[in-house]
Parts: sequence; structure tokens; C-alpha cells
Amino acid sequence: MLLFASEQGTLQYPAFSTTVMSRLWRGKLPSKEQRGQELIHCSERKASLLGELRAEVTYQESSQILLLGEGNFSFCAAVQRCFKDAGGLTATSYESREDIVKRFGAGGRLRGLEQRCQVFYSLPVVETRKRFRAASFDCVVFNFPLVGRSPAPPDHPVMMRQMYEAPRMQCLNHCIAHGMPQTLQDLRFLLAEFFTASAFLLRAGGEVHLRLTDQHCTALSRLPWNWPQLGFEKRLDFQEAYEKVYRPLGYRPGVVLKRAPFSVAFASTWVFRRR
Repeated sequence: MLLFASEQGTLQYPAFSTTVMSRLWRGKLPSKEQRGQELIHCSERKASLLGELRAEVTYQESSQILLLGEGNFSFCAAVQRCFKDAGGLTATSYESREDIVKRFGAGGRLRGLEQRCQVFYSLPVVETRKRFRAASFDCVVFNFPLVGRSPAPPDHPVMMRQMYEAPRMQCLNHCIAHGMPQTLQDLRFLLAEFFTASAFLLRAGGEVHLRLTDQHCTALSRLPWNWPQLGFEKRLDFQEAYEKVYRPLGYRPGVVLKRAPFSVAFASTWVFRRR
């Protein structure tokens, strides 16, 4: 059993591989001096340059970047502010444009993004392999999928099938058999499809950036790891990067079916690389 340090305590996960075990923390939360190179603080980064956003990870305008599951599109807006040319930036949302404007009042933001980069609405993760060509991106980003609880609409089961229907039923069956909450069942199924899509869409050497709150990191445990093309790289602290880089650039986390921002006080960026 592998122990991941968390500001809220210690989380337990089965190890993905010996490589992951060698990279991640064991036991109690180490001090800042003991965290080593695995936890890269934003304070160690230089200020962002035009054409590049540097925080806990780096985004460059020369790269083809795909942002999946944008809520209020504030992350996309933050990234493109650092780019002189945002033509290589593509953002998608599960929701329709009308729903986003209604919930977030983001009409002006969307109009600006539509002029600077590619924006796709009503595009669930399961459909991305049909919409984009294989090996067409250098980086695929998914920020805080299905974070927190919110009242489900009447057609919630239909929405879940539309988002997650894929040959990954063993993931969902495992969750049900172990009495997992509905939120974690949905999240695990979504992550299974996300990794499948990322392996298809990324070029060799490309990166996956997955951001999760600590309470939802358990969705990565016992996930059927059927993606040999993706190798785990590192887990990075997100909070300081958010406070010093993303928040000043205007990023306010927002997710499907929830309007109010949520706390990223205990959140991480998980980095995987396409082999």
C-alpha cells in the first residue's frame, strides 16, 4: 500500500508501479524542507514571459494545447493572456454555449476566446477521439472534473451515459461492488475515458495535466491501468501556483453543474507523459 502525503492527513493508494512508488511520498506529511524535488513550488518559478505561462507546470504558445471540460473558461482565458499568438490553444466544454453564459455570465469572455483560439461546446470527453486527429496535441489538460456536490438535474443518468459511455465498465462495476459514492463512481468512469482519449490525442513525449482536489484523488486508485502509452511523471502542489500565478491571471475554478468557485487549498497537479 502506498501512502500519499496530504495537508489533510495521509491518503492510501495501491501503487501504480514501482516507478510511481519511487517518486511519491510515503508516511506522514514531510516538512517543506523535506519535500524535495517532487513538490515544485511556484515561488521557485520566474515571472511568466510573453509566449509562455510558467507556474507548477509550463505552457508555451508554440505547443498544441487541449483544455478539456472547461467550466467558465477562465483557465483558458488565463493561459491565452500569456500568449501573443493563441492559435495553438484549443478549449472544450461539456456544456453548451448558452448554458455557460446563463450560469457564469461569460459571454464577453467567450467572444474574446473565440477570436483568439479554438473553442468547442457540447463536446464530452468521450467524443474527443472522434473530433480530433490522433497525435495532434503536445499537452492535454483537465482541471477538477466533477468537483464537489451539487443537485443533479432530472436527466442526470442520461448525462452520465453521454459523458462516460466507453469500454471501461469494469471501472464502474468495481465502484458499485465496493459501495463507492455516486460522485466517485462518475469520476472514475470519466477518468478512464480521459486517459484513453489522452493516449490517443497526444504526440510522443506529450504531457497530461490532471488537477484534482485531495478528496477526489482516490478516484485514481484501483483504476484499471490499461494505458501503457502513458507513464506517471510527478505530482505537484497546485495551491501556491494558483495563488501566485493563475489567480492573478483571472482563473476561477468552475465545473459542470456548479456555479460557485471552490477551494483549491488542498489540490494537486498530476503529470503523465506519452511514451
